[in-house]
Amino acid sequence: MLEEKLELVVGGVFYGSIIVFALLERVWPRRQDTYSFLTRWTSNIALFLIELGLVWLVLPAGLVALAYLAQTNGWGLFNNLSLPEWPVIIGSVLLLDLMKYGEHRFLHQIPLLWRMHVIHHADLDMDFTTTFRHHPLEVAFSLIISAAATVLLGLPPMSILLFSALAAVVTTISHANIRWNSTLDRVLRTVFMTRDAHAVHHSALREETDSNFSIVFIGWDRLFGTYRPAPAAGLDHYEIGVEYFRTDRDLALDRVLTMPFRLPGPPAAPSGVLSTVSHPKAVS
Repeated sequence: MLEEKLELVVGGVFYGSIIVFALLERVWPRRQDTYSFLTRWTSNIALFLIELGLVWLVLPAGLVALAYLAQTNGWGLFNNLSLPEWPVIIGSVLLLDLMKYGEHRFLHQIPLLWRMHVIHHADLDMDFTTTFRHHPLEVAFSLIISAAATVLLGLPPMSILLFSALAAVVTTISHANIRWNSTLDRVLRTVFMTRDAHAVHHSALREETDSNFSIVFIGWDRLFGTYRPAPAAGLDHYEIGVEYFRTDRDLALDRVLTMPFRLPGPPAAPSGVLSTVSHPKAVS
């Protein structure tokens, strides 16, 4: 079956991109590491392994199998409309990316969700392993949202595979510590999220953190007014991370996993303007 072959391709693309960018980071780094390389990699890769186990626990058969189940039983919007197959697949890929853009904004805007997401931003250097740096609670939340969208919209299995392949490559590129040709970056970011564009999102300045939310296609940020071209301090000198959790000790796995619980009570309710939501201070 084509989809089964594509699942293998998606896996190969994901792990292949990891290997390629891990090597390129050693040859053409954008920035030199400023914190413990070993501690960061140990924690980030451990989080990746935890996430893999959680995916199988929360959704054992995977989103593609869930999409087949919805298709077989006629669940969801697209499974009840008579539309051409490929326009639906392409439209579903765009819809998935838009959904992930919205989910990402909510992770920043809603205090409870920010508690889960903060560990992704608390990485004090950024490289391909930052791609994996998500709290298990955030992973579970994202899986539930994706599963609900798959069933309610009746997303085609092929669209999930295509989006997964795109997201695997683009998110790895957008976090990789590689010095890109600036002209190439400008060309690519007319369509895709790039490393230099996503660097703004990992700035320690809140107004820069709350920008460039797109996962694959950067057009969502341009459309909804959340696009910033570069950090104010420049790509070589901006500060990565958040204003708390800034020690080597905070990069250790035990500290990372407890970050959501080491923030004080929720900050003021979001006002609707993302840059006005204050991050709370950390509790040691």
